[in-house]
Amino acid sequence: MAKTKTKGGRVSKASSAVKKAQARPKASAAAKAPLAEGDDEKKYSLEQLATDIPAALDGTRDLVLGSRTEAQFFALGTDYSTDDILRASPRFFAGAFHAWQAASAADRALLLGVSPSLIRVGVDLGLDLQARYRDVLAKGPSGATRRRQAVRAATSSAVSLRDRAIDALDKVVPATGPARDQLAGVDRDASSPETLAAGLERLASVVKSVRKSGHAAVLDDLGITDALGSALVARAAEIRDVGGVAAGGDPTQAPGQRELDKADGRVLYVVQSIARAFRDAHASNEAIVVPNLGALRRLLAKSAAAEPAATPVQTNGKTDATATS
Repeated sequence: MAKTKTKGGRVSKASSAVKKAQARPKASAAAKAPLAEGDDEKKYSLEQLATDIPAALDGTRDLVLGSRTEAQFFALGTDYSTDDILRASPRFFAGAFHAWQAASAADRALLLGVSPSLIRVGVDLGLDLQARYRDVLAKGPSGATRRRQAVRAATSSAVSLRDRAIDALDKVVPATGPARDQLAGVDRDASSPETLAAGLERLASVVKSVRKSGHAAVLDDLGITDALGSALVARAAEIRDVGGVAAGGDPTQAPGQRELDKADGRVLYVVQSIARAFRDAHASNEAIVVPNLGALRRLLAKSAAAEPAATPVQTNGKTDATATS
């Protein structure tokens, strides 16, 4: 491009600005953040995604779902509300698919285990869940279902508090000693009200222990207060209370709800698998970001070691007989 000179022989500012803009490297496709918070989720319905994303390769669904037991899907599904899953998953799957399309061959190599087929399986499982949920709502919730919904709402709130408390305490608890042992011993399994309540009470004890060691001003500044300890104890009591009420109903009287929990878990498992792959790829390339998880963001806080074992799950004092179905 020829330089444009003024009468005084100087290069014009406009010409210089154009030259700099042309020389500036373009952002790579992988640097495009997939669907940031605030995008209109209505544009990303499961039905629309099923039209936009190619059908999964034959066998993908069976292979993916065969890697976990029905008991594991059930345990994961009881931790989240179906409404949250159906609100958040379409945007997440859309973000993952758009990011995959924009990614270079090198970036796709970092996203090991992710493919359009896997994303489409998630969408199809979401559509299955949506149809099952609409059927449950159309029939009207039974007494057992209402009790289960109350447990689920209380559990979701308690798990959120538990995870935030663990993250906060992890920053200040001494690397060794009784408090660290207590913190490490908190069970992240929320499949039974008693297990969750016991974990909350253990965290309350850790808060009390840490505050006895001094540095009150620092701890207050970080939110690790006496009020946090009290909130953990109160939430444990609430979980036991709600869980006790739910135990008054025979879970065999609500097979629809139990199957809905499993359907929830299947969608969540695919979301979690994809999100972890994006998170791990981000460690190698910061331009790769995890698609928006919305209300499902706690899925990334669960470590593989914390996931429920492939054994029957105890619910309401009874074993889920469909663990291996």
